[in-house]
Amino acid sequence: MAYDEEKQAFKQVRAKRGGGTRRVDVSKDAKKSEIIQMAASLLMPNGRNREGALADYEVDLKDYQEVAVDDKITVGQLYNDSKLPVIRFYLTTCKKKDKQSR
Repeated sequence: MAYDEEKQAFKQVRAKRGGGTRRVDVSKDAKKSEIIQMAASLLMPNGRNREGALADYEVDLKDYQEVAVDDKITVGQLYNDSKLPVIRFYLTTCKKKDKQSR
């Protein structure tokens, strides 16, 4: 999901623009940082996509309710808490503010 400055909200990026959903198996011990790394490598191969370089973005991970995932919680804990058979995560990106324009 990419942050839309005009709407001041995140919106999903479709597959033809480099986004889309991927089905990936991860360890139940995986935490936020591992999932972010995996998602970024899938959606931004070589650290970039058609919109720019990964380094130009602030990235985060949101859960199926579009709430930021806690750094310390594991995938297993999320399964246990949600009782869902499959959990969907969203890699969120927001362009970093230009330090010179502040």
